[in-house]
Amino acid sequence: MELTDDRITRHFAAFIIAALSFAIYVPALSNGFVGWDDPVYVTENVKNLSLGGMELLRWAFTTTTNAQWHPISSLSHALDYKLFGLEPFGHHLTSVIVHAINSTLVFLLTLRLIATVGANRGYLVPAGTFATSAAFITALIFALHPLHVESVAWVTERRDLLFALFYLLSIMSYLYYAGGRGKATGGYILSLAFFICSVMSKPMAVTLPVVLLIIDFYPLERIGRGRGARGFVEGFVWNVIEKIPFFIVSLLAAAIAVWAMKGSDHIVALTDTTTFERILVAIHGYIFYLYKAIVPLKLAPLYPFPEEIRFFSAKYLLPVFFFILISALCAVTVRRERLLTALWLFYLVTLLPVIGIMRVGAQEAADRYSYLPILAPFMLAALILAIIYRRLYEKTGKAVIMLVVLVVSITLTNLTVRQTHLWKDTITLWSHEISIYPDSVAGAYYNRGIGYLK
Repeated sequence: MELTDDRITRHFAAFIIAALSFAIYVPALSNGFVGWDDPVYVTENVKNLSLGGMELLRWAFTTTTNAQWHPISSLSHALDYKLFGLEPFGHHLTSVIVHAINSTLVFLLTLRLIATVGANRGYLVPAGTFATSAAFITALIFALHPLHVESVAWVTERRDLLFALFYLLSIMSYLYYAGGRGKATGGYILSLAFFICSVMSKPMAVTLPVVLLIIDFYPLERIGRGRGARGFVEGFVWNVIEKIPFFIVSLLAAAIAVWAMKGSDHIVALTDTTTFERILVAIHGYIFYLYKAIVPLKLAPLYPFPEEIRFFSAKYLLPVFFFILISALCAVTVRRERLLTALWLFYLVTLLPVIGIMRVGAQEAADRYSYLPILAPFMLAALILAIIYRRLYEKTGKAVIMLVVLVVSITLTNLTVRQTHLWKDTITLWSHEISIYPDSVAGAYYNRGIGYLK
């Protein structure tokens, strides 16, 4: 079968995304392990990683590591150990490859979502060059953004990459099931299977059933379009019923996650902060990640939890203002166009398990938490650029948009390479943390000291 020019372009674009995603993290291949959970998961976990056959499977699926249950991530570390031993190059290579696959999946998923909108609406986002451009820019930002360095360059955070990999595959399979004229049962089964793999990579994946409902809302428009309030409710109820197996998996995964952390010091007592304070921290987190997506400077491995939370301070009052503003904008525009609301809901829901309502650990935020959720603002930025480019008739205007994309890409590449070098070893990592928070993270001095001793 001969490829059309459009298909050739898309195949070439996918190849470029995969190549760039890999190339930008080549510096990570010369990094070592760091003294922050890497010993727990890899360097001091050799006894378990070296198990074989059923013993390895039994260990991965029946035990917890660092008060967390993620058997697929554990198996990936075991496979790396069998292939590369304790040579960090191989462990980093696997992470870089998975990130490259994820970036390519982002390109393909964005193409599919745009095609779905085009099929349903036929005017906002038609297929063709526009779809390829928007998908390419989305995947390009996803591939190059320094917010992702923590997930890629830190061996321990393989779980981020794997959960995102299966999460994206689950969404794509669901679109195959629900997006066609006929129901492809195989797509539903595949979606559920990939979802199970995702929650077994990292419990943060429990949000997927709600994300599928958001996709039903837009771009599939299986909920409520043109059928009034009653039609909206009926469509919503039916789609919830359709996803009962997904919700069952989510509940089981959430219960296992809570069980795994029981008795550990990971979950901070709810009495340490009031409900209002936790809501402020959550709202701050949502705006914090958006800010870091736009201005990815002073990225730190650990953003310390504040000693004092005051509503009438710029740190919390401004995020509340922007959170309300964005939410209000979605409410005003949703009847006319659902895109902004769907992206905002995706962002809110995918971050919800780690946003601070239930406080886990000493951090207020973490770059790794944004690995998948930040896809929503990336997609919005790419769509805006692609729409502007499409509506410009003068070559000068189109050249300006292309220049903007080029400059942003070069800037992100430079920042990502620099950030990757900071994960070279324990001393470099915690020296960077101390340079940003010299008086707030006592553990950084301790961890750096351990690095010097080794």
